[in-house]
Amino acid sequence: MLKAQAYFRLRKIELCYEATEQALALNPKNAKAIHYKGNIYQDSGENEKAKEFFLKAIEIDPLYANPYNELGIVYSELKDFKNAIKYYSKAIELDPNYEYPYNVWVLPTKN
Repeated sequence: MLKAQAYFRLRKIELCYEATEQALALNPKNAKAIHYKGNIYQDSGENEKAKEFFLKAIEIDPLYANPYNELGIVYSELKDFKNAIKYYSKAIELDPNYEYPYNVWVLPTKN
């Protein structure tokens, strides 16, 4: 999944998609690959499709913090702050050192 992650960060979305497809061909229950497919849809503004992938990743690996954070982002973009906080909180609960939810949720709410 490092390939998919690298391609996503480099904004090479087609290559990221191909890398996730390759990973899923080897293991259809690869939560990280499913998470990155959700990122691809989220990046293209398809939040409902992205949510499906993030929820599927959580179903496969409920201890994987990243898709909870991504759902927090999706719900924030949809202005559903109650659900955004729910998912950011879960990401923090699973990984207290995971910085992103703190930056978008905890720090701004202190002002």
